[in-house]
Order: sequence, then structure tokens, then C-alpha cells
Amino acid sequence: MASAATPARPCRVEMLHPNVDWHRIWSNLHTAWVPDTVRSQWYMAIHDILPTKEHLHRIALADTPHCTNCGQIDTLSHRLIDCGAGKKMWRWTQGHLATMLRTHPYCIPDDWRNFFD
Repeated sequence: MASAATPARPCRVEMLHPNVDWHRIWSNLHTAWVPDTVRSQWYMAIHDILPTKEHLHRIALADTPHCTNCGQIDTLSHRLIDCGAGKKMWRWTQGHLATMLRTHPYCIPDDWRNFFD
């Protein structure tokens, strides 16, 4: 009995950002010469599944959604860009995104930070 293959359903992040070249991002993520721990962190950041206080509060695992450092809501964007070493972390992220996309870090626009909102 032949069964029809159902097409793969796009993941949440692909549906939220349909104009992004996801095939290229996934390909670069899997072929980047980085340790598995870094690849794992990138994967979680891309899928917006890092355990921020906002996420933990939403599922009742944290008392508050606020950052312990500054008191603002602890979102992925806040953690990667705004709080503490956020600018340094964004520059680091820009560099690694550039590596994945095989381009120069200056070609990664600062407004890509909004992707993490």
C-alpha cells in the first residue's frame, strides 16, 4: 500500500519570519566550524527557546519576568543586546552570523537584532 508523503510543516520561527532565507541559515548552521555547544546555543537562539526569565515566568518556573541585573523584562533581545555585556555579545553574534553566512560582520545590519524580539 503506497502512502502519500505529507510535506514538512514549517517551524514556528519560519512562519514568524517568512522572508528569511531559512534554507541558507539551516545549511550554514549545520556546516559552520564551531563547537557543538556553540551550535546548540545558536539553534536555541534562532528558535527562541533559550530559558529567559520571560519564558520561565510564562510557564510558572520563575517568580518574575524581570532581569535580575537591570529590572527590565528579560527577553532574548534584552539578554543578547541590551543588558550588561549586550553590545559585546551582539558584536560576537554578528561575527558568528557573518561566518555562517560567509560574509563580513559589517554586512550584518544592526537592525537584525530586532529579529530576536
